[in-house]
Amino acid sequence: MHNVTTIEKEPYVFYSSSVLAAIAAIVTLNPAIAAFSIMLILAGAIIHSYGRIINNLLISKSAIIEIYNGYKLHPSLNSAVRHDGNLYSSVSVAEMPNTHAAANMDLRKLAENSPFPFEVALRIEEMDKQKFIEPLETKKKRKEILLSRLTSRNSPKALELSRAISILEDEVSSIASSPSILHMKLMLRTFSVSESEYSAAKESAENMKALASRVSSLTGSDIHVIRGEEIFSAGVL
Repeated sequence: MHNVTTIEKEPYVFYSSSVLAAIAAIVTLNPAIAAFSIMLILAGAIIHSYGRIINNLLISKSAIIEIYNGYKLHPSLNSAVRHDGNLYSSVSVAEMPNTHAAANMDLRKLAENSPFPFEVALRIEEMDKQKFIEPLETKKKRKEILLSRLTSRNSPKALELSRAISILEDEVSSIASSPSILHMKLMLRTFSVSESEYSAAKESAENMKALASRVSSLTGSDIHVIRGEEIFSAGVL
């Protein structure tokens, strides 16, 4: 069995190694060590960015089996399948990030025009506040640098920068002091049961494709059909 969290932990080994190599390069001023540290940083970034893609490719082209909560990721990467007695249960998942468009969706009309079972759920997750603070801090730092280069702090440009810095400081303070930042998205789930694993996986995937198309046409919003191991982290299994 392949652990679904393994691929996510590996990049940190590269990052820690690259940091140590970078420190060594600074201390020794050795260009060879500096080049090696850059290679490690790039390798860590590539694994972090493409780790899931590589992992999904391995799953679809090999005998690796990912299991979560009794479900196995099907090699097609479009569904997760669970064996229950003589039957196979398959689940396919999609998400609708635009909850404002979802509020105007006619669920009754959607259900009447869908000849297969499906589920709609609202998922609320807490976001990392630091992800919102860091861009603001970067903008603030840039404006502080521009302000420090001005000869007069009373010039119109200096006053404009000072006001912008003050606004950014207030935004950072507001986010930092807030209890939490919540993100909502609409989750769609189609499922099927069959005596054949292949048939169950194919049916739930095809139903999801049809459902996503209908929801997109009703709301005018893009629907993201989830594939690969991200199905396990979607929070619907």
